[in-house]
Amino acid sequence: MRIAIFDHLGGHKTTRELEKELVKRGHEVRWNMYYDMREKEQYIEWCDIAIFEWFEGMMEQCLKDGWGKKKPIFCRAMDIEIWANNANGADISDLTGLAYTSKAYFEVLKEHHDLSKYPNLKLAHIPLSIDMNEWTYKEHDKGHNIAVIGHFWGSKGEMMIPQFARELINRSKDKSWKFFVQGNWRHDVWEWYFRYMKHIIKEMELEDNIILDETHVPSIDKWLDDKDYLVTFSMKDAFSLIVGEAMAKGIKALPHNFQGATDIWGPYVWNSFEDLYRKIVNEQYISSDYHKFVKEHYSNDVIIPLWEKFANIK
Repeated sequence: MRIAIFDHLGGHKTTRELEKELVKRGHEVRWNMYYDMREKEQYIEWCDIAIFEWFEGMMEQCLKDGWGKKKPIFCRAMDIEIWANNANGADISDLTGLAYTSKAYFEVLKEHHDLSKYPNLKLAHIPLSIDMNEWTYKEHDKGHNIAVIGHFWGSKGEMMIPQFARELINRSKDKSWKFFVQGNWRHDVWEWYFRYMKHIIKEMELEDNIILDETHVPSIDKWLDDKDYLVTFSMKDAFSLIVGEAMAKGIKALPHNFQGATDIWGPYVWNSFEDLYRKIVNEQYISSDYHKFVKEHYSNDVIIPLWEKFANIK
């Protein structure tokens, strides 16, 4: 089967596993960041089906160009485009199927977009997936190295990091805790935010405990080897892929309770600093449980068949 995948906003991060696994199964797959009629012969005209990651303008334009009347067009709604209401008012009568990563965000999408007008639209919950073989599993144990990874711009809750670090140090009476904060910060109009973080870390005398690092890491798998926990402070996420990747390595990953988090990560979610302290300091550490959780819920072996059934990929 010939499959075109368009991933305008994700930069391949959320569609890489789908592309890779479909190729393994013998399909021809072409991935592109943009849907463009000037490239129609290479992609949309060539394919048997098209999959658009993100419920936004490029999917809408493809339908306006009439391709939904000629072949199956599928889309997966993710995150920011739902909050931005990007496809509000779009006519998706010719969209074959709409998948969604987050059950909670799908409820938001339905508030913005009346899907009852499309009784033939196929719907499916398809989370992101993880290649278990790409993450080196080993037995981890309690320690003092905490990883925080992301693209930081406010919604990730970074302002909570120094506050929790200070509480963890004071309450445990242990100054050896380290927060390794790895990833890019916005240096446009959000420059003030990065400067605030450096300022408050200094003011709270946490410069030895919180390490902000924007340098590129060639292998997150290797970088995580000496980390004992992964914590997210995010207030908005559709999935939080790094949580599953850390768990695949056997690391105890603890995501903040963003909307929909408990549906995805169950018992590992934290609500308050009290919760997070207890999960780090007091609770058991069982690497095999974290690995098993991801394998049974979000491995490629679990998620790719959902795509095959949804999009009738044979």
